[in-house]
Amino acid sequence: MSYRRTLLALLASAWLCPAALGVDTVRTPNLKPTSVSGRVTKITPTVVTIEATGGVERDIPVNEIAWISFDGEPTGIGRARAEIANGRLEDALGILEKLNLPDNTRRPLLQEAEFLRLSCRAQLALAGSGEVTQVGSDLARFIKENPDSYHWYRANELIGDLLVAAGRHDRAEAFYAEVGKAPWPDYKMRAAVGMGRALLAQNKTAEAKKAFDEALSIGGDSPQARTQRAIAMLGSAKILALEKKPEEAIKIVSGIIDKADPEDNALLAQAYLTRGTAYRLAGKPKEALMDFLHVDILYFSLPEVHAEALFNLIQLWEQDRRADRAAEARQRLLSRYKNSVWAQKAG
Repeated sequence: MSYRRTLLALLASAWLCPAALGVDTVRTPNLKPTSVSGRVTKITPTVVTIEATGGVERDIPVNEIAWISFDGEPTGIGRARAEIANGRLEDALGILEKLNLPDNTRRPLLQEAEFLRLSCRAQLALAGSGEVTQVGSDLARFIKENPDSYHWYRANELIGDLLVAAGRHDRAEAFYAEVGKAPWPDYKMRAAVGMGRALLAQNKTAEAKKAFDEALSIGGDSPQARTQRAIAMLGSAKILALEKKPEEAIKIVSGIIDKADPEDNALLAQAYLTRGTAYRLAGKPKEALMDFLHVDILYFSLPEVHAEALFNLIQLWEQDRRADRAAEARQRLLSRYKNSVWAQKAG
């Protein structure tokens, strides 16, 4: 069973019967067993300790945790996780905003609900459907007030992404550097990739290339590390395309697409977006159009990537003298991602 299908199956089970369990459950899709139930006794940014059946304690690395469902968790949180897994961030946020947890709620459960809300808001803001500065401030408050959260590294990464979106690239680098202090190769790669993207947004291609090369030099063969290595390769390929070597970039990205897990939507969406950009720079608008349409049709649930694809489609449809298709893409970009940099560029 693929990772995404496993994740959705686990989400469904958590949604249908979290209250009946009467225990905490840590979901670990890449490990066996894929979940451990008991009582969470300790949480740090790197390790969650759970006392399982028989009183045996087990330390679980945070980078292996998909999520934790806590004893007494409202069913709405499970429903929200399922919506997030399907890319329906607005629906998930609507559910989370309606939660009313009692005053005596366990601190870890309060942290879980708060981070899920902030994560939805951040991802929507990155796509232009929210206030980047405000959610960035709220996440900064979260990491300050919750240094023991297992979401701590992910929250730092999101702040970095939001700062890049706000044009504060210099400040973003500090938060990516925090992520790079994590003890796992895939998180170190995530930090280097984030740094590379921040530098690339400033047109510092030489420095960005060094950051992507750093990510590629980090060892590790876990599924998470392999995904991050592929994402770093996409960053390097984009630089090749910008340096007037689009054919080399197309070859690299095509290889990534061929080898990718068909359920890895985030990686594939970014790959088609990168190859579409390379095709445009290679003077192959028809091939570029097909790749951006691929993102529009299959990966519209990933807002940030979808917004950029729509922007490119507007330009390509206009070049092809398809004013009707260009107008339709523009309308969707401006209505769904009105605050995004791509909507601002489209005018």
